[in-house]
Amino acid sequence: MKKNRGYSLVEMLIVIAIMAVLAGLTAISVSIMRDARRQSAANNFNNLISSCLIKTKALANPTPGGSSVKGDIAMVITQRSDGKYTVRIGYLSGGNVYKITDNGTAQVLDSEVGADCDTVFPKEVEGLRFIAPGTTTAVDVTDAVIKFNKSDGSVTSGAGSYQLLTSKYGDLEPYATITLDETTGNHYVK
Repeated sequence: MKKNRGYSLVEMLIVIAIMAVLAGLTAISVSIMRDARRQSAANNFNNLISSCLIKTKALANPTPGGSSVKGDIAMVITQRSDGKYTVRIGYLSGGNVYKITDNGTAQVLDSEVGADCDTVFPKEVEGLRFIAPGTTTAVDVTDAVIKFNKSDGSVTSGAGSYQLLTSKYGDLEPYATITLDETTGNHYVK
């Protein structure tokens, strides 16, 4: 009868090689998922700009329903206390963003509450910078307002380039830029 002396060196090397391949595939999968969430956030932000423009053009007057809220439709980007960015679209009045409910009452959209926001960027969006038209200086964004002119779709507030940042390569680097043209209201993700 043969005595079992354990595993041979070759068998152990094969197991270690298989584990290394599986670990590498897992790391690649996680990286791909993070990149997809980053790109999804950029596309979602771009789509919300379109939504804000459409809502502005469809607005009959700045006093919706029987509400006492008066103001223009605006897209407000806010950095929450947890560092995540939220986007709310509603009537901007007195520094607050309001949604008008079906019964005509005004409800404040809170940037800290995910349900009140049109989107909350995923944790992969670690920063947001803004570059005003005609400049090259990027400034960090904690609050930004985008408003459109109802008659021609031009941007009355917030035109420029918004860089979504991540620390994928160490320091915060832009991975996507959404540019909003001041005169036409056209926008695109780069």
